Amino acid sequence: IDPDNTGTWSGEPGKDNFIGNCSPCHGLTGKGDGPLMDTLGEGVVPRNLSDANLLSARTDEFLFKVTKSGGAAVGFSEAMPSWKETFTDTEIKQIIHYVRKSICKCKYDGKK
Repeated sequence: IDPDNTGTWSGEPGKDNFIGNCSPCHGLTGKGDGPLMDTLGEGVVPRNLSDANLLSARTDEFLFKVTKSGGAAVGFSEAMPSWKETFTDTEIKQIIHYVRKSICKCKYDGKK
């Protein structure tokens, strides 16, 4: 996702927000092994965002919805909070771009 539709990114937008807000559950490398992973409730495991097979099956729009509105909005655990009060739409898109570029190193493959 290119929130400014410029086709270019400087640095790694989204990285600081990911590290500061997502990594406590998902881990610094997105493997679902963050320091808060054991506090989410019995049977609740943070999604492994480094899993290219999983993430390439998810559209950017889906990732945006789950990040903005929380897990319950897409039938996932309520342990995944809504970030709409914390991040702008552009910041959420930057986090998704960071996850795609630096964590899963994958893109949506167009298959459902």
